[in-house]
Amino acid sequence: MIRSKDKAVVVRKLSELRADLERVGDLPTSSQTLDQWMRYWIENVASKRVRPNTLAGYRSIVDRHIIPNIGRVKLDKLSAEHVRRMQASVIEAASSSYALNAHRVLAKALTDAEREGRVTRNVAKLLDAPRRGRTELNALTVQEAIQVIALCVDAFAADVYDPEPARWATYLLTGARRGEILGLERDRVGEYLDLSWQLQRIGDVFHCAG
Repeated sequence: MIRSKDKAVVVRKLSELRADLERVGDLPTSSQTLDQWMRYWIENVASKRVRPNTLAGYRSIVDRHIIPNIGRVKLDKLSAEHVRRMQASVIEAASSSYALNAHRVLAKALTDAEREGRVTRNVAKLLDAPRRGRTELNALTVQEAIQVIALCVDAFAADVYDPEPARWATYLLTGARRGEILGLERDRVGEYLDLSWQLQRIGDVFHCAG
């Protein structure tokens, strides 16, 4: 329904609706809120595509940054201005990195909403994503890494079982992720390391992902 005291506004909005109808073949009539759509999307769409840890990250972003800021907005009323306000709020409360993550998750969810005909366009794509702030990483120097490996070698010679030296030496020598090293099994260690598996902790449950 289009309402306005200004005839020109009514004509303009009607023209926009006609253009949307010609483009997508249908118009959204649901009064579903963004909150409702994001929760549905997490459980029924994203969960089929991404790994458990990634899904947990999506859920955290939705619960902490997207829904508190714009969750009450009707899905078909969501505008670029709403997204802009969310970005600003997240940057102020957290950081530009969190704002970038929120923008990306929202854009993914709205892409699926558009594909399903729930919205006529993805308003998140109308804005530039926030730029991630520069982070200084404190990495070991080559000499420090050599010293750590030497300590690990010394630990191997001790007559005490301790898996930590092997784990840290493998980190430094391969650059593999933590989950990949923890997921290593005996039959995957030889001339080459087979890093097909990861051990991930999802909440209180350990999950093996291939």
